[in-house]
Amino acid sequence: MLKIEPKYKRFLLILTLLAFGCLSAFFALKGFQEEVAYFKKPSEFRSEKILHKKYRIGGLVKEGSFQYDFDQLEARFVITDYKTDVTIHYVGVLPDLFKENQVVVVEGEFENPRQFEAKLVLAKHDENYRPPQLDEL
Repeated sequence: MLKIEPKYKRFLLILTLLAFGCLSAFFALKGFQEEVAYFKKPSEFRSEKILHKKYRIGGLVKEGSFQYDFDQLEARFVITDYKTDVTIHYVGVLPDLFKENQVVVVEGEFENPRQFEAKLVLAKHDENYRPPQLDEL
């Protein structure tokens, strides 16, 4: 039977633990990579390969662009940063603070270079926001 010296046993143990640690880190980072959503402004999409990557886009809802089908819960609107416009398509209930000329952040991906399919819409309030309950007091 082969006898292994103690210093080689320690070396093999450390090497095995290091290999498992590297594999664990690799799979953890790979999982995070699939869930990452890059935040961009509309004007930052001019020269990138944008299809089928998850993004968050922040901007102002352009006045006169909002269309909502109450039967299908389907919304279409345009987000702008005053340089570039991006058309957003969203299916679902919009937040209460959502309105035209209001800042929003949408998360989703481009189905084609001209249309962004949003999975999540977050409406931001300005610094002067007061909850309705405080106005009643």
